[in-house]
Amino acid sequence: MAGRWPKLVATYRLQLLPHLKLSKVAQLLTYLKNLGITHIYASPIAKARRGSSHGYDTVDPNKLNPAIGSGRELVAVLRKARSLGLGWIQDIVPNHMAFHPENTLLMNVLEFGGCSPFVHFFDIAWYSPISHRFIPLSVPVLRKNIQPEIAKGNLRLEVGKKRLEVSYEGLRFPLAVTSYAQIAKLIAMSEEKLEASRDIRAFVSACKLLKEASECWRKTSLKQVEQLRDRTIALVRNSKSLRLALKRFNSPGRSAQLRLILDSQNFSLRPRKVAPSRINYRRFANLNGFIALRNEDESVPCYTHRFVSMLLKQNLITGLRIDHIDGFFAPHRYLKWLKSKFPETFIVVEKILTGRESLPHSWKIEGTTGYDFLTMVNGIFVNKAARSKMDEIYRDFIGKQITWAKLTYECRYRAAEDYIFEIRRIASVIKEWIAANLPRESLTRSGIEKALLGFLAAFPTYRTYVGPEQITNEDRKQISRAFREARLHSQSKELRILEKIFLRSLNKHQSERYPNIILSCLMRLQQFTPGIVAKAIEDKAFYIFNRLLSLNEVGCDPATFGYTLDEFHRFNSLRLRAWPLSMNPTSTHDTKRSEDVRARLNVLSEVPDRWRSHVTKWRSLNRHLRDPRSSHLKIDPNDEYHLYQTLLGTLPSGSNLNDAYVKRIKTYMIKAVREAGVHTSWLRPHKLYEKRIGQFVENILNPQLSQEFLCDAFDFTKKVAFYGYLNSLAQVVLKVTCPGIPDFYQGCETWNYSLVDPDNRRRIDFDDLRARLRALSRLRQTSGTGFLRDLLKSLDDGRIKMFVTGACLQCRKRQSDLLLKGEYVGLKAIGRFKHCVISFARKLDQDWLLVVVPRFASKLNQDGRLPVGMEVWKDTKIELPQGAPNYWLDIFTGESLNTCKQAQVGKLLVNFPLGLLMGKVD
Repeated sequence: MAGRWPKLVATYRLQLLPHLKLSKVAQLLTYLKNLGITHIYASPIAKARRGSSHGYDTVDPNKLNPAIGSGRELVAVLRKARSLGLGWIQDIVPNHMAFHPENTLLMNVLEFGGCSPFVHFFDIAWYSPISHRFIPLSVPVLRKNIQPEIAKGNLRLEVGKKRLEVSYEGLRFPLAVTSYAQIAKLIAMSEEKLEASRDIRAFVSACKLLKEASECWRKTSLKQVEQLRDRTIALVRNSKSLRLALKRFNSPGRSAQLRLILDSQNFSLRPRKVAPSRINYRRFANLNGFIALRNEDESVPCYTHRFVSMLLKQNLITGLRIDHIDGFFAPHRYLKWLKSKFPETFIVVEKILTGRESLPHSWKIEGTTGYDFLTMVNGIFVNKAARSKMDEIYRDFIGKQITWAKLTYECRYRAAEDYIFEIRRIASVIKEWIAANLPRESLTRSGIEKALLGFLAAFPTYRTYVGPEQITNEDRKQISRAFREARLHSQSKELRILEKIFLRSLNKHQSERYPNIILSCLMRLQQFTPGIVAKAIEDKAFYIFNRLLSLNEVGCDPATFGYTLDEFHRFNSLRLRAWPLSMNPTSTHDTKRSEDVRARLNVLSEVPDRWRSHVTKWRSLNRHLRDPRSSHLKIDPNDEYHLYQTLLGTLPSGSNLNDAYVKRIKTYMIKAVREAGVHTSWLRPHKLYEKRIGQFVENILNPQLSQEFLCDAFDFTKKVAFYGYLNSLAQVVLKVTCPGIPDFYQGCETWNYSLVDPDNRRRIDFDDLRARLRALSRLRQTSGTGFLRDLLKSLDDGRIKMFVTGACLQCRKRQSDLLLKGEYVGLKAIGRFKHCVISFARKLDQDWLLVVVPRFASKLNQDGRLPVGMEVWKDTKIELPQGAPNYWLDIFTGESLNTCKQAQVGKLLVNFPLGLLMGKVD
């Protein structure tokens, strides 16, 4: 790969959407190269459902999404990227597809049942775990129950281009070919006296042959069945009387017959709010609109990866990003298969690591998409000493205590209930095994179900990876820990027995007595824990526990209030040894808030007393807007606290608020309260509460109604934003120089104050970004030493972030070997402000790079002065390691510096608040 593609220096994430098509991407490549990017990191390009806003709802993995361009445009942009020396990492979605009529593979299963070549592709439980009877696939699309929908005429039998279909609100699902005979029989019974009897007899005969062929699918090819179906549909199309006969099923008097037809399908139409116990397909998390694939069957990825395989074989793309690897039954098998097919391909996986969890070393990949790095680099800017004060401010504001551990257990338990169908299946298997092997233990299936729910709710990580091939001590520890936590909430006999059989199934000395059937149950449960954690934590608890919103981020643990410098250095050293090519993101398409929003909010941990003063004042000023006497529905203080932090993190510079900003905040807050699920939810929206939230946002952002609040909010935000700028710039330097591959999310090379999707997928003005980069280049060439002074005087315009980004990336290009392979040396600071500086060195042979950036800058001064010079840093020094150079070149200022073993920070940061210095030992 090294000879064919550029060395991997930095990636740039692009969200390919209708407003950012392939043709537009082709125009951006030169700009990104000039910025210092070496690899495009593209969102999914496979065909998604019409109107998709993200591309993860794939309907055909082997076709290009027409919404982003044509095949010719794709080849053109990939070839242009390669001609410019840019690589291309492609995001793929192998775990799931959209549950939608546009999904041709799934519709083939609905139509042909066991005769379909794709029937084993999807993770569907076709048989009851108790009665073992056939269960049609649940299709939860109806607004109400099926009978009222039939009575209203909302469900209709239609003649499609190639098949008979049932339509509902624009959705069309194919009828099973085995049901055509039933339809023909019903027509014959009601139409026998009509002149079209010859057509009817022909239709009945054709449908009978079709049923016989499709039911004997082991002896019949799909092609034969399709040919018989085509002949049958041709009869219908050529006979007006048959078309009228089919149309009559939609009349009010034939609703019972239509119901008979629908009840005989391979699928069962159900309400959208259907209970989880009626969902018999594995979903992505708990989203009904996604159906999971069975990648444990090697024929599935062999088929679904044809498109991306073609791109790799034609040398058009460089690498792959694997979405939701934790959803696989056996991730290591899939990754082994993938690497065997494409051994030279750069592969990273979307995997969230929690606490001290590490990526399985048996996975032959380059690493993860880097949420562990995002967590660490964000947490290093949170002042741990402020935890108790921030707890107190939050508790006093909302009037109650929210305990993170208790909240998350409750949220996980409720999220686990969304998997009750699968849990019930596993409980049945376990009950049968216990009855046969532990006859003295009399357990109920419902008791086992509750024990499994408690175990899943207590699971400490996103998942384990136990399997017949490998069971690690770490897996045993996590499972044992889950049972210990579950026992704090329940002492049931079933839980005790489950713990016994699960743990012993992981013990090689007990494996004969506790065979693969128990291990298989545990492996199956592993597939659900990631979705449970994601839904419970990321999409619920993060919107309820609002102490400091910058910690409520994907991969983060709000209970961990910041990290120490020692923890930061230890993390980087371990990462360099284990996964040096993992990605270093600070914003992604999945983050709840952009890096710049978090950088601002982190400042609150530096100034908790000032935050208390302002937020208390805001609550008082807005009381008449929040709780009008005419309304009995008051806004929850917890939601109000969430809103104030959101405003603090996103208010624009200056004091101008446009309608677009107000609309963004309204949209975000309604999403936030729905995710929290306390007063409203996605399934059962409380329109009145949501209206009150929207009105409150409008009112407090209206200068005519809340001038005093806005003046105070803008004043405080301006002060916080200054230190937020410094945090953001420091994060850029760390992202580029720490072990790992720096990843930039689109538009974040300047200030970007985006919130959770869809806000972070808004249109990016790349024309403006290109113009800014050109202007920066000209300014640097013509202004000499005044260039940096000009940038530092106008922090608000974002040019300084683009400058720092470009300078760091160009340095990384020049020193790519050093930053990819070089030793990481965490440095210790001494003096008055030793906790306010982050410093480390990278070295390879004689080449050195010294990194010095500030944190907690408000501790240095609170009057808005830049953290530069001896007057600010006083006696603060950095102890350089033995053998470090004495002479350094500052990448940002171009100045040469002379240091001794104890380098004074005030001299390293004399004219610029960030230090990136190159040195060489002679």
